[in-house]
Amino acid sequence: METLRQKINLELQAGWCSEEDCLRAIQEVHATTGFIMDTHTAVGKVVADRIHDKTCPLVICSTAHHGKFAPAVLKALQCQDIPPDPVEQLDKLCSIGGREQMHDALLKCMGNSGHHPHKVCQADYNKLTDEVETMIQDSFLRVQ
Repeated sequence: METLRQKINLELQAGWCSEEDCLRAIQEVHATTGFIMDTHTAVGKVVADRIHDKTCPLVICSTAHHGKFAPAVLKALQCQDIPPDPVEQLDKLCSIGGREQMHDALLKCMGNSGHHPHKVCQADYNKLTDEVETMIQDSFLRVQ
């Protein structure tokens, strides 16, 4: 088992960063490039900057979109008066990054779905799965 762990440690590195470091990375990248990172990519960048020895090129791959984390990204970009409504948050992100950085399908879905308030579920597996099933039925499987 120890030999396997040693082999893995030769190939992989990992790390973490604080929320402040994450938000600072989003702000700095946007200020220097105009690109708006999501929070997951920002954590990857902070950790990569910290552990990369610069002996070879580095590529950070990410699949998340900054619109999924609009409140945190707006905070990182030092926006005042972050709206509570998710659609308004996306609109505010569009005004910063341009509409071309926002997924039209995401905006359309959010705009057409109406406002769905957050719901807190009991810590019970069956209740949680019922809520998720209801959300899927209401949001995605509605026949129009």
